[in-house]
Amino acid sequence: MLYELFDAALRSAGIGARRRSRFTDRGDGLLALIDPANQARLVNLVLPAFGQLLTSYNANLPHPDGRNRQLRVRVVIHAGNVHDDDNGYFGEALDAAFRLLDAPLVKAALREAHGPFLLVGSANADDSGAPYGPDRVGYTASHRPITAEVAGRQYRGWIHIPTETA
Repeated sequence: MLYELFDAALRSAGIGARRRSRFTDRGDGLLALIDPANQARLVNLVLPAFGQLLTSYNANLPHPDGRNRQLRVRVVIHAGNVHDDDNGYFGEALDAAFRLLDAPLVKAALREAHGPFLLVGSANADDSGAPYGPDRVGYTASHRPITAEVAGRQYRGWIHIPTETA
């Protein structure tokens, strides 16, 4: 279901299969590499649509098991070089993104969040010059800073919690 909802959110913003990689299964999540030219569209259009779709899906789950089956998602946006070989995608950029996403503060923030997802934005994504800002697209004004270390290098990021998703 996660694949279907995210694909629907991407398509709603005009990001089709030619502007992204094929989704890669990550166990309890998915990896989607999006053409960097779509970064502003991703934050301004895709993520709000994804939040609405998640909220709707969760609201329509049958009771009594519904609460246990709700989708709650951590999303990370990071910019950097990604490589591909016969074994899949790899590179320090992915390692940094996953370390930021898996930070204990991020997991705790999602447990506390009212909505079904939160966004982790890395400093690399901010430095890429994308013409967006989470303050302008319905995210909390106070961002919680986080860091992750990869290969001896510190990566900075911020947790952004949508103020509303419906």
